[in-house]
Amino acid sequence: RRRGPPVGMSPAEAYSRSCAEAGIDVEPVVAAALAETSGRLEFSGIILNETQALCLAQALRSARGIRDVDIKDVPLSPTAASRLAEALAALETVDHLCLANVALGDDGAEAMLARTCAHRARTSAAHTHSRGHCCACSSGRT
Repeated sequence: RRRGPPVGMSPAEAYSRSCAEAGIDVEPVVAAALAETSGRLEFSGIILNETQALCLAQALRSARGIRDVDIKDVPLSPTAASRLAEALAALETVDHLCLANVALGDDGAEAMLARTCAHRARTSAAHTHSRGHCCACSSGRT
C-alpha cells in the first residue's frame, strides 16, 4: 500500500515520484497543471487510467492552496473517478470544482460532488448536466 508523499514535496514532485514507483510515464499535461502555483488545478483533453489517477491522487495529498479545480474532456473510469474524488475531498481549500465531459454521467458526477463536498459544513450551489458535467462552488456561482 502506498504512503502519502513526504512532507515538503511539491505536488509536481510527488506526481513524478508516484509515477516512477508505479512504473508509468508522467503525463505532461498533469505535471504542468500540478506545477502551477496560482491556486488553480486545470487540465483537459487527456485520458487517465486507474494507475495514473492514483498517481494524481497521491500528488494532491501534498497540494496546498488549490482553490479552483477545472477538469474537462478527461474520461474517467469509476475507479479513477473514485480515487480522484478522495483526493479532492482532502483539499479543504477548494472553493470551485468543475468537471465537464468526464464521462461519468449524472449519477457519477453527483456522487463525485457529494464525496468531495461531504466533509464541508458550508453549503454550496451545484448543478449537473448530462454527459457528466458538474460544477460547484461555495460562492454561489454555478
